Amino acid sequence: TETQAKAILDMKLQRLTGLEVDKVKQELMETRKFIADCHEILKNHSRKLAIIVSEFTEIRERFGDGRKTEINLSDDLEIEDEDLIPEEDVIITITNRGYVKRMTVDTYRPQNRGGKGVTGAKMLEDDFVEMILYTSSHDTILFFSNFGKVYRLKAYQIPAYGRTAKGLPVVNLLNFEENEQLAAVLNVNREEAKDGYLIFATRMGLIKKTEVSAFNNIRTNGIKAIVLKEGDELLEVGLTDGEKDIILGTSAGKAIRFSESDIRPMGRISAGVRGIKVEGNERVVGMAIVNTDGDEIVIVTEKGYGKRTNVDAFRVQVRGGKGVKALNMTEKNGRMVALETVKGDEDLMVITDKGMIIRTHLDQILTVGRDTQGVCIIKLSEGHLVSSIAVVPRSEDDENEENDEYKEEIVYDLDYKFKDEDKFKRIKSPEIVDN
Repeated sequence: TETQAKAILDMKLQRLTGLEVDKVKQELMETRKFIADCHEILKNHSRKLAIIVSEFTEIRERFGDGRKTEINLSDDLEIEDEDLIPEEDVIITITNRGYVKRMTVDTYRPQNRGGKGVTGAKMLEDDFVEMILYTSSHDTILFFSNFGKVYRLKAYQIPAYGRTAKGLPVVNLLNFEENEQLAAVLNVNREEAKDGYLIFATRMGLIKKTEVSAFNNIRTNGIKAIVLKEGDELLEVGLTDGEKDIILGTSAGKAIRFSESDIRPMGRISAGVRGIKVEGNERVVGMAIVNTDGDEIVIVTEKGYGKRTNVDAFRVQVRGGKGVKALNMTEKNGRMVALETVKGDEDLMVITDKGMIIRTHLDQILTVGRDTQGVCIIKLSEGHLVSSIAVVPRSEDDENEENDEYKEEIVYDLDYKFKDEDKFKRIKSPEIVDN
């Protein structure tokens, strides 16, 4: 205003200069105070954190908005270690001296029958592959011992090794007692574990049926699965739904077929009932569980011969008998060592006592009657004998070209040998040893 302007003009110059000096002094004092505060902040960690929290809180209040997505962990969501492990088909092998390993199923390429096979493992002296199991990496593997006990592992818990590695001693995985040894193995998936029965077969011909649910809770040191009589051994364990037929085969080339309904369910602490009568040194070598009359059984001998036979060739009998002739045993083919149920479209893996393994398509093995010898499946070196077999799904790989002569259908006139026209149509190889 005019009055104010006049008052300023009336002031002395010294007073005007003093106003500017006071202002500069005030700014200097505030700057020094700010510097001192900054030094204090740098020295005091708690003050630094408090300032950071304060500034982030201010940013949140000024610019924060609602979350665009929602993360919701449901109360019923359960994730187990198994869910994080890939599920794949695997082969588990166990040697006579108790070495176990896991391999992928494509480790062995298919060969034509009559081949020599490939080395499946570098065996220790006097050791050989005794058991082979095709399963999924997520399946439960039940291990049955010569003491009649059962142990449990997941397939993925068994260490993976290469084809020629001997594996890991099974006693490193299972809490075996002194002198306890592995007798049989069985894979059970989640669905099969809910219902069904386990069928036990012993070397002396006893058979036993127990509900799978009896083995739901297996301790780390195992539980009793079957009571074994003196001198007897557990041979094989199978899984059924309670409505199947059972075929037992012996080393003397005999077999018996009977209904599973002939076996009453028993508890774990029991020995079972007689399935087939054995005499002298005769022992049970295989058990086949029959699903339909369209099934076949494959029989393999100690000298590498084998055959397929329709299960309807074996009439249903009452359990406990001597059975009927299933194999024409000669010096050429030797004693029966294995018997399994097949459909005919699978692959057969044959293992020798020296660790050699051959994988061949089952349709290369003739389907013949009971009183026959079979054809050569694997050419054995001197001193080698077949120890066990395993049936696995058909491989998609091309067949080995080394034995092309077996692929060509023989056009010889064999009417003088086979009056049955169906048998004549099945001839694929000159290596016929049927009587």
